[in-house]
Amino acid sequence: MKLRIFIFLILLVSKPVGAVVLEQLQTDSYLNEPLKASIEIHGVDELDLADIKFSVASNSDYIRLVDTNRPAYLDKVKFKLIATGHERHILQITSLQRVREPILTFLLKVTEKHGSFIKKFTLLLDP
Repeated sequence: MKLRIFIFLILLVSKPVGAVVLEQLQTDSYLNEPLKASIEIHGVDELDLADIKFSVASNSDYIRLVDTNRPAYLDKVKFKLIATGHERHILQITSLQRVREPILTFLLKVTEKHGSFIKKFTLLLDP
């Protein structure tokens, strides 16, 4: 009985694998401008930040998941993580090249210690 209670308490206080939560992507750019966007991130404490990497998914991931090549303007996208409070952060996403398509499918790859996942975002850029 004591063992069951102990295991229950460990499960209760331990952080689940893949606890990174990505909110909606917010864009601050328009068509024919460089990409300037942000995503609010939850569930990541300061100690885990060094183990998490953000990137644009590979061309093979784009072909497999959305049946198209990765747009060239996403080749040099930069990511900057900004702490805003306890386990809350903002991931800023910027590009140097202009986005010339009004609809952008953005595949964000998140790599953690225990694995990785890809989240799909679709943006509609106003002219």
